[in-house]
Amino acid sequence: MVGTNVKAETTSLMDKRSALESEMNSIIARLSQPGAPGLSGNLVDSEGFPRSDIDVPLVRAERRRLAGEKRCEMQKREAGVKVGKGCGCDCYGFLKGEDD
Repeated sequence: MVGTNVKAETTSLMDKRSALESEMNSIIARLSQPGAPGLSGNLVDSEGFPRSDIDVPLVRAERRRLAGEKRCEMQKREAGVKVGKGCGCDCYGFLKGEDD
């Protein structure tokens, strides 16, 4: 029965990863549209005021989300996480929408 649990858990983790990758690609596509600030473009104009053509708080939130998800993936790789073990970060909070 242990094999069944590992298989189910692996499938669940793979599904979560696919959902996360899909969401990340969606965010990157939105940020990279023509006229959008991109992943690292300025959020203020030449005079130092927030750009009026974009939703600055939304862009900041999406960039934070991408950075958090990337950080989580890096921690998992560094820790050599095996199936069924967590990486010790709050990465699944991002999946549930619990980011700040």
